[in-house]
This record gives sequence, C-alpha cells and structure tokens, in this order.
Amino acid sequence: MSILLTAAACRTADTQSGTTLNCGGAYEVYLTFDDGPAAGTDDVLANLYYEESGQCISVPATFFVCGYRFRGDQATLDERRGWLNSMLSEGHLIGNHSVEHDKQMYGEPDLMIQDFKDNEATMQEEFERQKAGSTYEEFVRHARLPTQNAWRVDGLAPRDDAATVWPKHPEVASDLDQRGYEVFGWDAEWFGDNNAAKAQENGQSDWFELRQSPSVMATEVLDALKAGRTMKPCKIVVLTHDHYVRNSRSQAAKLSEFIRLLREEATSRGKQVTFHTLRDY
Repeated sequence: MSILLTAAACRTADTQSGTTLNCGGAYEVYLTFDDGPAAGTDDVLANLYYEESGQCISVPATFFVCGYRFRGDQATLDERRGWLNSMLSEGHLIGNHSVEHDKQMYGEPDLMIQDFKDNEATMQEEFERQKAGSTYEEFVRHARLPTQNAWRVDGLAPRDDAATVWPKHPEVASDLDQRGYEVFGWDAEWFGDNNAAKAQENGQSDWFELRQSPSVMATEVLDALKAGRTMKPCKIVVLTHDHYVRNSRSQAAKLSEFIRLLREEATSRGKQVTFHTLRDY
C-alpha cells in the first residue's frame, strides 16, 4: 500500500548519492531548473522526490539562478532567500545564469560576460548571508547561457546553439570556459506554455502549464537516451523552469509524477534511473 507523502517528509529525506554508475544497465538523469528563485521554486522543491519501499527519497537537481531575483521589497527578498536556503540545505547545486537574463546582451558579448561576473558578486553576497561560502566555489564552476543551448564541458567537444539568432553567443561560452566554468546546455526540454484563457479566468497576467504530460516527457527522455541523442552516452540533462509550475499545485505535482513514471518505464525497458546534480556530470 502506498503512503501519503508530504513536502515536509521529502525535505527531511536523504538526497540520493551522485555516484557515477556503469552505463550497462543504468541511465543518469540531471534535472535542471532555470531563471529562479521565483514563484514556483517552493513547489518544485516540494516535488523533487519518489517513493521506494514506503520511503520518500529526495531527488537532487541543479538550479541556474539569476541575480535580478534578489531585488524587491523585504518580504520578496525574505521569501526568495528562504527558497535559496532550501536549495542549499537539500543538497542541490546552484549555478550561474547571469543577473539580468537579457538575451539582447549577446549583441555585445562583453555586456553578457560582465553580467555573469556581476552575478558572481550578487550570489557571493547571498551565499555569505546563508553562511554557505563554500557553495560559491561550486557556483563559479557551473553556468548556463540564457536561452542558448551551448556546451563547454571538460572532455567534450564544444557545441553551440545551431538554431540561434544570436551568432555571437559562442564568445560568451568560450570566455566563461576560459575563466574556469563548465557551461551546460541541455539534451531535452520540458516546455511551458502560457494559457491566456486561464490567465483571464483567474485574473492573472499569465498562466503557465507544462506542455508535455509527465508520461510523454518520460518517454521522450528514455527515447533520447536509447537513441544516443545526448551529449554523453547514458546521461541526459533535462531543462525546465521554476515558474512553469507557479500558477497551479496540479502543475507542480506533474514533476513528481514524471519522476515516478520515468523510473517505472525505465524498469520496463530493463534499465535503472538515477538522479544527479551537474557536479557529478
């Protein structure tokens, strides 16, 4: 019989080890969330789990954060700092996603490069406030470019976003690489769509919903792994965004449902799925 799992129970569960496994029977999944901390981050954190033998097992993830999120009134800052504290206490990895997340800066790569440097200063201050200074050393080793699927990872050939309208973005990726960052793109994306009708119905400016169902997303991930459509064999980096689940708890619950279905479908294919932060990639 299954048991009712609560966010509090998951917050106290042990985070799964990030040990690198033999690829023979296992797939490694790296869940990543961009543009936070923001409304929705708390619901993401509450749904990063799966149940096994009646126990709630927390799933580690990577959050690429933007410095502009740490502006606003005191209540807003306190809320977002609380979410940052939860990320840290639960063992998640935090990476650099620039301050402004302004893709127009790619027109002048030096502006985007400076924006990443400015985010280092912003987040160093936030980590010191959290008494997590050592986290800063990891932060300045993991980055993702805003909107651009570019890779600069040790041991892999550089890859830039072939579909880009910002042809100078490789200059930013290469600069970050030279300064000691690994720059991560993604292999699969869980998209979000703004449902204008529901936004109007609920008196909101927007209303995001995850585009693929949890079952479709699980199949997409496993099919990509099976076909070798990933940067590293048997490893897949999945991108989505905190704010896609901010309007509805039912949207947030799709995350834990996806994790469950992914594990179940992998088992039916004779594979095991493990979850990791990008520190273990």
